[in-house]
Amino acid sequence: MKVFSSRTNGQWLALLLPPAPAAAGAPAAPALEDPAVSEAKRALSDVLRCTNFVVLSGLGTSLCVQPAVQGGAKAPTMRDLWQQAEAAQNTPVPPGAAQKPTFQGILQLVGHPQDKTDIEALLSRCRLAESFLGGAQKTDR
Repeated sequence: MKVFSSRTNGQWLALLLPPAPAAAGAPAAPALEDPAVSEAKRALSDVLRCTNFVVLSGLGTSLCVQPAVQGGAKAPTMRDLWQQAEAAQNTPVPPGAAQKPTFQGILQLVGHPQDKTDIEALLSRCRLAESFLGGAQKTDR
């Protein structure tokens, strides 16, 4: 393992090999902590003691978590979220309400491939489209 941080003077610190055991009956030299291990411990300690701590993870992170109730629903998959977004957008609007584009219309509007069912990529394209679309295209929901 090697450690690099602002406190290592721009250098990578490599783990030191443990010293050879002392001869029988000889006093053992005091063990000095490896600087790389010390820096790794300090950095981890700083992270865990910070006031604002955020962990970003992908959708698949929670798939290994078992449901609390036997036979209960697991966390949604990428496909589940895609299908829910499509169903919500394609839900008919009540009479008299403003019309909204279909899910396929949104895919076409933001330039997302019709055969790619990646909800994260779609959301990224939607976010990007907000910056260049104008007028009715931007306000359609």
